[in-house]
Formats: sequence, C-alpha cells, structure tokens
Amino acid sequence: MPTADRRPVRILAPLSVLLVSACLKAPSGSAPEGTVAPPQPAAAVPAKHEPVSSIPDPFPTQAELDQISARPHPEAARLLGQSVAPIDAWDLQRPVAQRTEVVTYRGDDPNARALAAVLAEGKDGRRVTQGMQCVAEEMSRFVLAHGDEPAADLRGFIVARCGTPVSFPAVAIQRLPVEELPGRPLHPVKDRQFLDALAKDVPAEASAGFFIGRGEDEAVLGLAFGVPDVELEPVPLVLDGRHEVDVRGRMRWDFDNLSGHASRGELGALPCRPITHEPIAAPRFALRCPVAIDDAFTVIELNASPKGRLLGRGVLRLLVSSRGPVPTHYQSPRLSLPIGPQEHDDLALATAVSALRRKAGMEPVIASAGQSEVLAQLLPHFLVAIADPSQGELADQIALGMMAGRKVGTAIRWGSFSTSTSPSNWPLERDLAAELFSPYSRSRLFDPEANTVAYTEISDPAQPMRVSVIASYSELRDRDYTPQIVALFETIDRQRAAAGLDPLVRVMAPGDVRTMAAVAARVRDGELMPEDAVGQLLRHFAEQTHRSFEGMVLLPHSLEGWNPALEGPIVTDPQVAAAITISHFRPPGAAWGRNLVIVVFTVL
Repeated sequence: MPTADRRPVRILAPLSVLLVSACLKAPSGSAPEGTVAPPQPAAAVPAKHEPVSSIPDPFPTQAELDQISARPHPEAARLLGQSVAPIDAWDLQRPVAQRTEVVTYRGDDPNARALAAVLAEGKDGRRVTQGMQCVAEEMSRFVLAHGDEPAADLRGFIVARCGTPVSFPAVAIQRLPVEELPGRPLHPVKDRQFLDALAKDVPAEASAGFFIGRGEDEAVLGLAFGVPDVELEPVPLVLDGRHEVDVRGRMRWDFDNLSGHASRGELGALPCRPITHEPIAAPRFALRCPVAIDDAFTVIELNASPKGRLLGRGVLRLLVSSRGPVPTHYQSPRLSLPIGPQEHDDLALATAVSALRRKAGMEPVIASAGQSEVLAQLLPHFLVAIADPSQGELADQIALGMMAGRKVGTAIRWGSFSTSTSPSNWPLERDLAAELFSPYSRSRLFDPEANTVAYTEISDPAQPMRVSVIASYSELRDRDYTPQIVALFETIDRQRAAAGLDPLVRVMAPGDVRTMAAVAARVRDGELMPEDAVGQLLRHFAEQTHRSFEGMVLLPHSLEGWNPALEGPIVTDPQVAAAITISHFRPPGAAWGRNLVIVVFTVL
C-alpha cells in the first residue's frame, strides 16, 4: 500500500507560562468597607519572583529562519504529494451514521471482516469501526470515479458525515487493473500474509476501515485509519430543532488550550463555550456549541494544543443539523470574489478576504509582501520536514517561523496558517471555499482584529498540482477583557468543583477593579514589568485588607479555550478569595505580544 496522503496542516499557538508566584503579608489595621474581612495581622514579607526577562521567546529568530531558507530548495515535484481531483461535489452512497461515535463494524463486507479478524488478534485496541469503514468506502469510491482524491472540503465532509471521531485519518488508496484482483473475497487464513502487511500500518488503539472497489477496468484498495484524539461521548447528527449541542469527552493527552467553533451561514463561525456548571477537570471537557437552525448542517470543530507546546491542531470535527437529516450531498460554495481565475498571490488573497469581510461588516485586510516572501522561502523545507518523522523538531521550528510574522510590521496578537493541495488550474476562490469549510479557519480570517494576510504556493508545470499556504495575522489591540476574566474565574471554579470545593469568592469591588486595570495598563504601556505589577497589587490588597495575599502572573499566547492547570492554595484550600485582571504587552524583541493575566488571592 502507498503511504498515507498529507493532511492539511493547521497551526495554533496556545502556551501559558507561569511567571510569578509571590506572597505578601500585611501589617495590622482596619479594613475598608467592601473588601475581604481581615484575619489576624502579620508582618510584611517582600515578594520573591523570577524576572520576566528569564522567559524566552518561543519563536525562532530571523537569523535562524534565514539559515533554514538558505539551504538548497528541494525540487517542486518532490513536494506536491497526492494529486487532488478537480471536483466540487460528492454524494455519499453507503448507509451513513446517525451519531458521531466509535462503534465496532458489524457490516457484511467480507474484506473488512477479514481485516477486523486479524486486528482483533493483536489485543492492542485496533479494530474496524463503522465510521472508518464508511471513510474507506467513500474515499475509494471517489478515487474510482475520478482518479484522484477529493479536495479538503469534500474530504472533510465525507469523514464527518461518516460519523467517526477520527476527524483527520490517514487514507491510503492503491489503484490497480481489475484483473489483478482475486476472484473471491479475502479470507483471514488464506490471505493472512496480505492482511498482516495491511495491518502493519495500523497503530495500536486505531480505528480502521478497508474496502476493495471494482470498476470496469480499474480497481482500488482503500485503507483508512487513525487513533482518535478524543474519547467522545456519542453526539447525534440530528438535533430535532435544538439550537445547541453538547460535546463532551476526554482528551487522550494533556492540553493547555482546547477551543471549539461552529459554522454559521456562508462565512460565519461562533465559539463553543464551556459548560460551567459541571465539575470537570482536564483532560475531560464539556462544551456547548451553537447550531444554526436555518443551515442545512453545522460544522463543529475542536482544536487543542498539547501541554507545554506552542503548536496545536484540529482534534475533532462533527456535522449536526437542527432542521432535519444531515445531507449526504455536498457542494462546494461559490464565493463570487472580485479576483480573476489566474490571480494567485498575496494581493489576490487580500482582495478576496477583504471582500468577504466587508460582507460581514468588518475592516479589510492588507497583504504583506515581506511575510509572503518568508513563507515562500520556508514552505519547501516545511513540506520535506513534515513528511519525515525524524525531522519533527525542524518542522516545528519552521511552523513557528511562519506563524511568527516577523515581516508583518505590526505588533501581533495571533498568527496562524494552513497548507492545502489543489489542482493548479483551480482559482484562488475555490481554494478559499475549501479553507472556509473549517470553522476554525473562518474564526481566524474573520477575526475582527485580523489585519494582515500572506500567501505563497509551490507548483510544477509537469504535474498539474499546487501546494499553497494561507496565513493570517491579528493585531495586538486594546479590548475589553471582561469576558476572559469571567471565563478564567469559571475555569478555576470547575477545577475546584472537581475537588469538591466551593467556588472562589470574587473580589470585584469597583475600586479594586480599577486599581488592577490601571496597574496592568502600565505594563501594557511599558512603564512596569509584569513582576513589578504583581508586587504593587499585592501591596495594594495587603494594605487595604490587612491580610496575607499571594499572586501570580501568567502569559498565555491565547485566551481562547485556555485551560490553565493551577496548583497550590487557590485550587486546594476550602475557601479562597481572588481578584483577576487581564491586559497585554509586548516583551522587548518578541515576535508576538503576550496576554498578561494577574491573579491575586487570599485564603479565608
């Protein structure tokens, strides 16, 4: 069997760093009205902390990127990977799922049953599942009908409609003359050598599917497999008029950030929100996602970053419908953009995205020629690195370099990019339509703070394919952080509830809120370092309440879906009062700005 095709790469950037853990005890005195009641007085103790300069910038420097770019570029023909058929629509034919879940295959396909028998002997969690068998069948049928694999949006629809929680599976398709197929179905004993070779590619705990399709002159062997990132509680595809759906489960690995988005209309995306009343702690999660009643179907997508890593990825994609059965037909949308079919550059991308943003009442974006050149220099090396498991560290460094946006020219809050493969004669409009199947991509391109895009592509005249990169960058701007402050309180309360503890007492007296915001603003304006800001706030609360206070500073790259696993009294003591403020600043020389989160608290 050939190697699995390259899945689209989507890059996130969530990482939180605990900067300061400080404690300050206050002298005796009376507490002003409206603040936390004081305990017995104690002597003052100076705060101790690590300076912010000890926190490294996670992005590679421009000099490091220049060294990578200077390496010899591989030939384009080596980089293009599996060809994609220039097809805009597909109809699923097999019976499809009613829920997204992992269910052992019980069908009557003898070839799938033969592989299932071999996998079951391994006792390592591998099995043929209903959803993955659907993926293998539909992808094989598509290749049999059109000669190549489907574009990203058709593939995404097929996988999600099949109801498997393995949302980004590996799919390997082999084409051969029909006369080379045996005249009988595979047998788990007689064909053991072939089945063992097939099973060798399937990792432990994986869901798999296998299908043999026959045409008049050609046949295909299709193997689909993948290990789910999420142990998902079953999610129905049909919601019977409901405008929300709950997505619950357990991540199979620890994460720093987990966020969800749901498509809305032609271009929109809305965030999922945590179900706050449930006492859930990571790696479990519970999200409530909006569902558009007027849409034929809603795409829901979850993205997460592993604990301690800056790079994240898509971990789950679902289809649901509120108004009736989820369709089995998909047609790529027509976007009607003011660009020509031969325009494939950063200016065309900026024109196209700006036109779509204007429809939504948003400001246009600009193209960055400098950042597009960075992408052009790095993309060949990135494609080589991600195809070679031994070059994982280099692939991460290049991905961070493309995200960093060092040539964008403004302070960046967030950067992201995705890669895709498409026929070289497709207009950029069709590539964008495929990109916008993803609610996460919509949330990035239509972020109100997004102001810059970059683009590059690789193509080869001898092979009618191209690999392209679409990148977007959001500007670091002032904003109202009240929703994020509330969300962090709720996150800490869920962690406490999972331990059987009461919620935090929220210190939100107007004077305290103003003081915290004013101190955080001084960090934003470069007048204070973060560790000095927390020291000032500890003194403020100690003097106001005559209580011992502790404080911490956290610098998450993203507040969206942020899931800090805090330790110490704030999550272990029975009663704790806390105040939180959030702002942002740009560390000297850093590629991105950082969110500034200051938490001060006292044990009651």
